[in-house]
Amino acid sequence: MRCADVALCDLDAQKSTEFWLSRRPATSPKIRGHGLAASFTHPPADTRHVVIDTPSGFQGLAYLRVMMYADAVLVPTAFSFFDRRALVSTVRTLQAAPRVLKGKCAIACVGTRIDSRSNDHALLETMLRDLGVAYLGAIPCARIYSRCLEHGLTVFDFPSAVARGQIAHWAGVIAWLETILAKVAQRPVNPCVSAARPVAPGVQTRPLVPVSRPAPAAAVIGNIPRFLIR
Repeated sequence: MRCADVALCDLDAQKSTEFWLSRRPATSPKIRGHGLAASFTHPPADTRHVVIDTPSGFQGLAYLRVMMYADAVLVPTAFSFFDRRALVSTVRTLQAAPRVLKGKCAIACVGTRIDSRSNDHALLETMLRDLGVAYLGAIPCARIYSRCLEHGLTVFDFPSAVARGQIAHWAGVIAWLETILAKVAQRPVNPCVSAARPVAPGVQTRPLVPVSRPAPAAAVIGNIPRFLIR
């Protein structure tokens, strides 16, 4: 999948995604921004997948619009007391969404800023298992992510061995996205509906011609900035 097929839509009032994109070098793989938060039902031309950065405590009409058509929701969480409390509330809200209840939208969680010297990873995994949510692994707290942000890059394209060493931590997220994208590619899409539907992480915005091998999710996750996982 070409990077031009992926767009980032920023619904957060801080507009961190847009700022990060503005710092991205012209020599790096192209990531298309989609700043029309009020009309994200119309993604950029030639875009097949839209990743939406939503704010904390996302709710109201905007939340309902996203959840009506989302194919997947990735919930990032740290392990502090307040983060875990918010996680339970978020998961319960998502699980009550009609599209999730019908099995049309998958929910998963990834740990962020996890201290590798603690057992927070195992405790978070147990907590999510009890909540009935897939746990995709933990992203450790590492200085390299701050450096990536400063340069408009990700660990997938930052030119250092330290960055490359972080890629293995994303294996669970990539494998999960591969599954989501494969299902989306095989699903019949009504062109008339597809042209006007709201989009969310992993959504198919244009009809796809079935292919023998699904496009690799690494092309999507490889261009998502670190702060989208917070």
